[in-house]
Amino acid sequence: MTTAAQIITECLHLFGIVDQTEQPTATDIANNVTILNDLLRAEQADGACQYLIKRLAVTLPPGTNGQVYSFIVGNGSPSYLVQVDAVAIRSIWMNDINLTVNRETRMAPISDVVRTTYPGIVTKWHQERQTDGSVLVTAWQPPRAPANALIEYGGRLALISHPAGSDVVALPPEGIHDATLLLGRRIMGSYGRVLSPTDPIIIDAERVNARWRDYARGQQWLRFVRN
Repeated sequence: MTTAAQIITECLHLFGIVDQTEQPTATDIANNVTILNDLLRAEQADGACQYLIKRLAVTLPPGTNGQVYSFIVGNGSPSYLVQVDAVAIRSIWMNDINLTVNRETRMAPISDVVRTTYPGIVTKWHQERQTDGSVLVTAWQPPRAPANALIEYGGRLALISHPAGSDVVALPPEGIHDATLLLGRRIMGSYGRVLSPTDPIIIDAERVNARWRDYARGQQWLRFVRN
């Protein structure tokens, strides 16, 4: 597993900020931990979540006739129904008609899921990102009884909390490589390092930046939650 300090060190070496024979200072590591957190957990969170797709089985409580049905996915409060740090919801399957069938539901505009409130079975839903990073899910119809659901979501990387960068960054090798290039692209100017646009490292870093952003723009489930 790769730590934040290893990503930062490789980045500083790769972009020629620190000589290959030297190690970054504790200040270099601490300063860049903050930047790496911002990069992977905020600015590029939509792109990073492509490596963090997970599924979780939950039981949705019954709805109330006459009330719009919603629940929250996130860990910003103990009251949230689904306690995971999710960037966005990709799919919801309901296991409420036949125990051997996970019934597919679909994402829809908010106008489609608040028009009526009579209880029944969930067939469509809408998601909205909240200020604490959680995701508000509004569903139609409100379930008439407790209903089992399988929720597929893109997770958010865990906070790198140790200033020495000893926390593991839970990305696969290709994600670690991308994060190294994205970090270098962000910080090289602050070190006074200016590379030519034709430099292979800059070309690779720009390709990664475009690929991560294009991934987020190209995924309907991520477009919905941003809108």
